[in-house]
Formats: sequence, structure tokens, C-alpha cells
Amino acid sequence: MKFLVSFLLEVKIEAITATRFLMVQRPKVTITLDEEIFESLKKEANEQERTSANLAAYIVTKFIKDKQPTQQKYSESARTT
Repeated sequence: MKFLVSFLLEVKIEAITATRFLMVQRPKVTITLDEEIFESLKKEANEQERTSANLAAYIVTKFIKDKQPTQQKYSESARTT
């Protein structure tokens, strides 16, 4: 029985290690916020049942993605004039 438990633990640890190895490391950024903004971010994140870092990443990603079509329009019109 001990052998089986030991074997299963080793298999699980190896699977977790393999999963972490295959996961892509995303770039990280550090920001400084006013206390009031940070508290609002924490409150909103809590309401959405996510971390404040995850919510901040979502907000930045959405902002950049929403802005991209606008940037493409401006760069295309600049090339035609």
C-alpha cells in the first residue's frame, strides 16, 4: 500500500512539474496606484471573485485591444495622405 501511495504521489508531482514546464511565462509589470484607486480595484476584484492583479491585467488587455483598431485607422490614413 505504501508503494502505491508513493507511486501515485510521484506521478502527480511529475505531472504538475511537466505542466508548469509547459506553461508559458508571461511578462510581468509593477505599477504604483493611489490608495483610493487600489482600494477600488480590490473591491471590484473581490466582487468579481478574482485577484486584483488578474483584474488589472484584464483592464489593461481590454484597453489595448479596444485601442488597436483606432491606431490602425490612423496609421492607414497617414499612409494615404
